Amino acid sequence: MSERIATALAPGVLGEWSGNGERPGGHTIPPPRADEKMFCGVVGTVARLAAKGGEVSPVAPLMACLSWVSAQAGGDPYIQIGNVRHPVAINVLHVGRAMWAANTESVALLLTTESEIRDGGNCGSDALLGQRRRGGLSRPEDIVLLVHDGYQDIPPVDDKRLWLCELPLAPRLRRMKRGGDAVSEALIDFFDGGSIRMMTRTGSLSATSPHIAVHATITPAEFQSMLDQSVIHQGHGLASRFLIFWAERIDTVPVPVPTNAKTIKAMANALHTVVKFARGEYPRTRDNRAVQLSPEARELYETFYPSLRGLDSWGGIGTGLLQRLAPITMRIAAVYALADLSLVIRPEHMEAALACAAYHRDSVRYVLAGEADQQRRAGDLARHQAKILATLDHAGDWVGRAEIVGRAFRNHIRTEDLTAALEPMLANGQIEQRSEPNPNNPGQKTLYRLAGAKRGETGSEGQA
Repeated sequence: MSERIATALAPGVLGEWSGNGERPGGHTIPPPRADEKMFCGVVGTVARLAAKGGEVSPVAPLMACLSWVSAQAGGDPYIQIGNVRHPVAINVLHVGRAMWAANTESVALLLTTESEIRDGGNCGSDALLGQRRRGGLSRPEDIVLLVHDGYQDIPPVDDKRLWLCELPLAPRLRRMKRGGDAVSEALIDFFDGGSIRMMTRTGSLSATSPHIAVHATITPAEFQSMLDQSVIHQGHGLASRFLIFWAERIDTVPVPVPTNAKTIKAMANALHTVVKFARGEYPRTRDNRAVQLSPEARELYETFYPSLRGLDSWGGIGTGLLQRLAPITMRIAAVYALADLSLVIRPEHMEAALACAAYHRDSVRYVLAGEADQQRRAGDLARHQAKILATLDHAGDWVGRAEIVGRAFRNHIRTEDLTAALEPMLANGQIEQRSEPNPNNPGQKTLYRLAGAKRGETGSEGQA
């Protein structure tokens, strides 16, 4: 077990984190770092090839491939945790800035390889692969119609495997924040292995036990603005059913070299073998093959289970996002095992899953730290502006920047912070600005005072 994973997931480590976006000692939280153990087996090879010679972080294609394999596995393999039978479906959420996340590039090689499996003679008459839908959803029927039990005169879809790729999650969280979202509720049911039935204008529409995995995307700003206690916990927590990972471009490569056809063919053959094993006899059989823990993998999981289930020191939002970290970790371990053509989770599979769990937790903390930093800066700005207004109100006349710095801040404020406070106050009409010759130095001296209406409100007009 690597030292990094042990540090991130060791029991008791959660208590060492402050809730203000900083580590103990005042060090800001760095971006999450991938552990080598994450790149285990075939999915790791696919991820490295997808990132080779380009700008994409290998973490992004790794997570996409894990979700893809979990969707293709179907409903035959499962994991039994107590009395709950878990499907192996994995939802992943790629968090990254719009210009830097490289969402399309992250799945490009995987989708090319999928096309090679479908069209290159690897698929065969037994329809090896499930369906894929790329992009957004406006209503739950968009999903159900792909995996329905029969609709009007249309026969039922027997193979109910579906991978939702590059699903924008912000609209779903936005609707949840407003009070509810039928698509989000359906995604929650599907993650839990449930079914769905609804009424449409033309009759009843249902999908019994579909096997659906989701690859979703969101920017940090969208993620931060949408998250609050109601969104985290409403509908039993849509966001907590995703393995959240932060990934952005790691290099600048103007003209990346495409993966050659021979390599794509080899990847297609490898993934063909993985899917054929993982799927088994699905859809003819379902819940027929249990993925089990080896004794060594069980011992490893039990060691880190308290941290996987522990409260996060980021408070309610952090804990809410990580509340399903334990079962998600088990699902990831099962997919690593299936990708190794095994129904037994070995230690290397569990180590890879725990490394993903650590990356998930570090990603959540990193994004929330960005939110905390924004809140801190907003608070600093408000305090700076309040001090400036009080100083100008007390002066009752034009005041120079140097005087503001001395009177309001006792000469302890950076020039850029003072400018950041003054500019919005000028823009919204709280203060006025003028320039006059500087008697001590060449050039102009900038002066400020409360705007006329503001001075009238504070009773300072007669002093001007």
